Amino acid sequence: MLRLCGDDLTREHLVDVATHIESMHTPIMLPGTTLNVSPTDYDGFKQFQLFRFDGNRYVPFGSLIDGGITN
Repeated sequence: MLRLCGDDLTREHLVDVATHIESMHTPIMLPGTTLNVSPTDYDGFKQFQLFRFDGNRYVPFGSLIDGGITN
């Protein structure tokens, strides 16, 4: 967020940038997932992936699940 703010690091600008995110994907996110945040919808993740512990590590199973928090 700070990089997106550039030289304008005021609280107001940070909030404005953080509440206007559209189709953002970062390297730590699962392939095919995006982050979308708006001033009226702070629930940025609308897709989820289930993981199962195989005794050594967590392994994803199934496909992405569409969902999110509903009000």
